[in-house]
Amino acid sequence: MASGKVIHIIGVVLITQARRRKMASGKVIHNCAAGLRTRRERTRAPCGFGLCSAGLYAPRGRARGINPRATIGKSGRHNRNYAHYGRGEFIVGGARRRRYLLAGNTAGRRPGGATVLPQAGAAGRRVPAALAGKEQAKMATQRRCQALAAVAAAAAAGLLVVSAFLLCRAGAAAAAGARAGPAAATAPRMDETLAKDCPPVGGDWLARWDKHITSSARTRYCDREMGEELGWLVSPFLNGFYYGYKATRDPKWCDLLVDWADALIRRAVKEPDGFIGWPKQGATSTDSFGRDLYTDSQLGEAMALRPIVLMADEILRTPSLKAKYGAKAQEYIQLAERIFQKWDAWGAWREVKDGGLWVVPPVGIDKAAGKWAEGYEKRRTDGFSLPANKQNLVACWLMAMHDVTQKPIYKDRAEKWFRQMKSRMKRRNGGTYDVWNYWDPAGPWDYKPDGSTRHWVGVHPNGGYYGIDVEGIATAYEHGLVFTKEDIDRLVATNRDFMWNKQVAGASFQRIDGGTPDSRWARSPGVLWTALTPYDETLRKVFEANHDPAGWGGLSATPWYLARFAPAEPRPR
Repeated sequence: MASGKVIHIIGVVLITQARRRKMASGKVIHNCAAGLRTRRERTRAPCGFGLCSAGLYAPRGRARGINPRATIGKSGRHNRNYAHYGRGEFIVGGARRRRYLLAGNTAGRRPGGATVLPQAGAAGRRVPAALAGKEQAKMATQRRCQALAAVAAAAAAGLLVVSAFLLCRAGAAAAAGARAGPAAATAPRMDETLAKDCPPVGGDWLARWDKHITSSARTRYCDREMGEELGWLVSPFLNGFYYGYKATRDPKWCDLLVDWADALIRRAVKEPDGFIGWPKQGATSTDSFGRDLYTDSQLGEAMALRPIVLMADEILRTPSLKAKYGAKAQEYIQLAERIFQKWDAWGAWREVKDGGLWVVPPVGIDKAAGKWAEGYEKRRTDGFSLPANKQNLVACWLMAMHDVTQKPIYKDRAEKWFRQMKSRMKRRNGGTYDVWNYWDPAGPWDYKPDGSTRHWVGVHPNGGYYGIDVEGIATAYEHGLVFTKEDIDRLVATNRDFMWNKQVAGASFQRIDGGTPDSRWARSPGVLWTALTPYDETLRKVFEANHDPAGWGGLSATPWYLARFAPAEPRPR
């Protein structure tokens, strides 16, 4: 049942009960909420919390919500600094100087269907002059008694209305959870005060980032990169353009994303089965399997397509952008769906014990013959499981696909991976912290003929890979999938209490397992898990004290952070 209907029903019940006790509840309670003015006064007053929305003054009209923070300024007009939806009106005037109390009128006029309560005195019965003093005293006494009764009635009504309000809010949250998952509706954002004080809001971060990404975009990686480099070199710019639009609502970022996306798509290669891709020699990017294959990279395509699909959704929901790029946005989404179908047709998805995951299939192209290379016939049984960080990046693309298309297959595949991911995470130090391997074998395809694994098993010395994993986990949590608030809290504890050196300025992080740093990644054995900044104030402070908006990582992280914590105005129409 809609919250408005529930609260309206409660209001009607309360009025019915009040009338049985011969109390003019609507009049008296409203007098308490709005406050009686002089007979010549004409002004607006906010209702008490929850009263107007309960329909106490307009049982025949439609219940309206109110803003309990609304205030009256010195001029007597409603303070427009607060959004408001409906409020009580106290209007004095008319030919007979009659006082009215109007419910739910936002224009200062007598509304259709509103309850009008004429007050006694000047607008009521006439009183002889000789008895005027006594009559006025009697009426004043009656008003005081009624006001006292109203206080009790209002208190009881307020409790019931507040209870109903909370129940309706709970129902609304449940409905939102059914659409986007419970965490998506309740994921915390930065404290408003902290957001106002943080450096990005002052404009410095935005200006430095704008200059940096605009200058760096001259590299035009979109014109030449193929394979996995679509992810590592092209997607940071595509993400930067997408989140730049989200943070500023400046259409120039949409223009840049479309320019890069079109340049990328123009270079796609049609392959023997009719699908398109961006093949490259050694695109599997691992010595463990298929190093010599001339093939596509699922990771590179997923990383590049995610911001393209998300921007397509923004285009289709923004009339000014849709008029310019609407057809192109539809093409982007269709392309992304075809790429998903390609990897599905290649047998890259495998169901396993605890869920599911993606593998690099033995699908290569013989460039000279223009047909599949040897091994194609084993594509559904052979292969190599992607490591966790790549699985999580693919899953983030799938969640974006589900958000935009609402097709369940994308969410189902991502959810199965997240289940697999969670099954691999181990608790330590009494369950306080988490640790997991970079790669684990998932099926017979991950073993050599001698029984050994195709890849080493353990914690990777590059801490950046774990930051990617946590991004996938946070995405799952915010969509209400697999991971819970307890999981997020434990990850926060791992990054903040175990890995961090406890210095806000000049912060550094050790390995997730506390191991000795590898010389190849001596500066990043561990990193700040940026995806957790919405859930911990300390990690936010560390991010703000150390982030470089003009660095490579700042290309996408800067506008993402600004869009999350200091967003621009709502989407233009």
